[in-house]
Amino acid sequence: MVKKLLIATAAVALLSACADRWDVESARNAPNAGGPFEQALQQEYVALAADRRARGNWRETAFFVARAHAVAAGTLVLPQDPVERRLSEADAALASQARGQLVSQLDATARTRAPAAAARAQVAGYDCWVERMHNGNWPEQIAACKANFDAAMAEVNTAMQPAVPPS
Repeated sequence: MVKKLLIATAAVALLSACADRWDVESARNAPNAGGPFEQALQQEYVALAADRRARGNWRETAFFVARAHAVAAGTLVLPQDPVERRLSEADAALASQARGQLVSQLDATARTRAPAAAARAQVAGYDCWVERMHNGNWPEQIAACKANFDAAMAEVNTAMQPAVPPS
């Protein structure tokens, strides 16, 4: 009897630990003392995690939930390095160039000058795009993520233009 109770307790603990990795709501509700960029970044990761959970992609759900929690905890979460994913040489080169452009703008104050657009560029655009290229089976989703990246980067780039002094 004691053995069965111990096995049952261990099983519940193990399942609970696994479930936390996919708990999009805990990531959504995690307190975030950061500024507008960090708050937007957390919610972008939550949205991407919720999408992956709805698609039954548990590995990616856990990955994006962890990123949302890291942002909420005050960790600087950068766009994913493409070397962390299995990409073709051509896709890796594209992703590396895009990441360089994004990180350059983030480092040049895009986090404060265009927080929502910068967060979208990082998550709904870049990280989504790299993740979909890694999985490779959904060309329309790859294209949608890339389009999100391009649109958000256009907003970021516009916000980063120097103000034109009045004549």
